[in-house]
Amino acid sequence: MTKRSKRGQTCHNFSVMKRAVGLEANGWKVKADIPGYKRPAVMNHARPDIVAKKGKRVKIIEVETPETRFRDRPQHRKLREYARNHRKTEFNVRTCDM
Repeated sequence: MTKRSKRGQTCHNFSVMKRAVGLEANGWKVKADIPGYKRPAVMNHARPDIVAKKGKRVKIIEVETPETRFRDRPQHRKLREYARNHRKTEFNVRTCDM
């Protein structure tokens, strides 16, 4: 994970919270790397922002700011590889609006 500006970190945390709440509202069990949630486990040497489970399906979500979108590609690669190697697991990168 790279450093973000204070404004970028606020945008990131708000977006993670919004997505986590939305997933929970749709019946997903959510772990998120923000206060108030259990922290997701490290997957392939990278910790995602959100891991949501519903039945056998798993969603791994990484939220980026416009300033970190391209700098965190190595982490995205690790998480994408993890998802590829696990059935019914998908990985997505989302960018928050600043």
